[in-house]
Amino acid sequence: MGHFLLDHFHEIHERSEHMEDFENFLYVLTYILFVCLFIRSLVALYMGHWNLF
Repeated sequence: MGHFLLDHFHEIHERSEHMEDFENFLYVLTYILFVCLFIRSLVALYMGHWNLF
């Protein structure tokens, strides 16, 4: 899985001739990361509410 992601990342970096495309990709990646962190915090609040920690 990790090698697939690295190969995919490398292909996208090679395909993007303009730096703007690559920056746009990084913005999307950052957005996905923050969404995952937000969902994780909601799950942590839910687990804390039911004393599952």
